[in-house]
Order: sequence, then structure tokens, then C-alpha cells
Amino acid sequence: MRRSAKPDLAPSPQPPGFGRDLPRREGRGKRLEGSQGGRLFERLWLELAEARERTHPAESIAIYRSHVGRVLQDRGNNVYAEAVGYLEKIRKLLIASDRGAAFGDLVTEIRNTHKHKRKLMKMLDR
Repeated sequence: MRRSAKPDLAPSPQPPGFGRDLPRREGRGKRLEGSQGGRLFERLWLELAEARERTHPAESIAIYRSHVGRVLQDRGNNVYAEAVGYLEKIRKLLIASDRGAAFGDLVTEIRNTHKHKRKLMKMLDR
């Protein structure tokens, strides 16, 4: 198995060495929700992001952003509430990193991508 510095879960580039020692997800293209192992693996990434929020906010933002993208592949109020909760974490980290303006761009991107999800749009308006 080949290893790379870029974890499969985050679509945005990561700092060199980020996640190098963590187990890798097999089978690109498979949804993480497809198995118990996938959900466990994703939960570990989220725990890592939470643990590193203060020391490595950019890494945490990338993990949370990737998670929001995967969560929004599904529909439903619980899914949207989870995504909005992680967007709030992203917002706080961006503000703390003096990059608060980037949050508006992220929300605009999500609105454009998921404009057909009316309940999500209402939750984003709050």
C-alpha cells in the first residue's frame, strides 16, 4: 500500500506529513457511511480535528470542511443540522485565525451547490 502526505478524506491540500501515521481508507470513491469501519475512521478524523483546533486550526478547518461536504451528500434535517454545526466550528476557527471573510465564501459555495435543499437554506439563514 502506498502512503502519501495527503489524506483521502480532505479534498483540500494538507501540510506535508499531515496524517501520515494514521490508517488510510481503502477503496477510493466509496462513501464512508457505507460501513461501520468508515464511520469509525471518519469519527477519528473529527476527533483529531477537535484536538488540534488550537494548535493547528488550518488542519482542523480542512477536516471539518471535508466532513461538511460528505454530510451534505445526504438529505434530511438531522444531516443539515450536523453540517451547520460543523460550519459554526469552521466560522469560529476562521475568525480566530483572522480569516473570517473566507467563511462567507464557503457559505456561498454551499448555497450554490445545494440550492435545491430548501431546509438547509433556511438553517443557513439563521
